[in-house]
Amino acid sequence: MSIIYLCIANQNNKSIIGSYNPIEMEKSSLKDSIEKKALELINKINPENGPEKNRINFQTSSDKIINIYYNLINKGILYIVFVEIMSVYLDNFKDESIFELIEEIDNQGIKSNIDKSGKLNTIGKQNLKFSVEKYQNSFFAEKDFATNPSLIEEAPKDNKIAVINEQIKGVQNDMKNNVKNMVVNIQDINEMENKSSVIKDASFQFRKDSLALEKKMKKNYFRSKIILTIVIVTVLALFIYFIL
Repeated sequence: MSIIYLCIANQNNKSIIGSYNPIEMEKSSLKDSIEKKALELINKINPENGPEKNRINFQTSSDKIINIYYNLINKGILYIVFVEIMSVYLDNFKDESIFELIEEIDNQGIKSNIDKSGKLNTIGKQNLKFSVEKYQNSFFAEKDFATNPSLIEEAPKDNKIAVINEQIKGVQNDMKNNVKNMVVNIQDINEMENKSSVIKDASFQFRKDSLALEKKMKKNYFRSKIILTIVIVTVLALFIYFIL
C-alpha cells in the first residue's frame, strides 16, 4: 500500500492549496495522468452540494489497483488521495482508514497554515508530509508486512516480487525515519553546543567587560581623590598665606 499522490484544493476558487507525492512519483509515467485526473475532480465537484466523500477506481492490473479517495469538507476544502494497493493486501486494507487520514490532516488546521498566496506554508507542507508517512508506516507496522516472510509464501506466484518490493519499501521507510530522527538529534545536539558556546563566549566577554569597568572605576576613584587632595591642599595653602 502506498499513497502516490495527495492534493488539497480550495473548491471556492478551484485552486490547489498544496500537494504531497513521493520522490519516485516525479519520474513515474503515471504522474501526468494522476495530476490530470485530480484537476478533473477539482473542476467537477461542486462545493455548493455540501460535504461529499467517495472512492473511485482509477486503474486496475493483475497485481495492483489504484483507487482515488476524495472528501469535500464543509469548509470548501477538497482532499484527493491516490492510493496504490497491491492485490495481496486488498483483504487487509480498509477504505475508511484513508478518510480517517483526511480527517486527521484537516483537524490540524489547514487554513491556519495557508500563506497570502493561498498555498500551504512550510509548516503546512511539513505537517502534510509527516501525516502521510506516519499513516503508511503505521499500516505496515500494524499488519507486520515489512517483516513477515510468510507473506511471500502466501502470495500468488506472479505477486511474489511485488510483495518483496513492498517489504523493501517498509524497511526503507523505517530506515528513512531512523535517519531523520538521527539528523534531528544531531541538529539538536549541535544547536545546544552552539548555544553553550555562545553563552560561554558571552560569559567570558561579560567578565572581561566587568574587569575593565572595575579597573576604570578604580582609576576614576583614585583620580578623584588626587584632585580632591590637591584642591584641599591649595585651599589650605591660600588660607594660611592670607591669614599669616
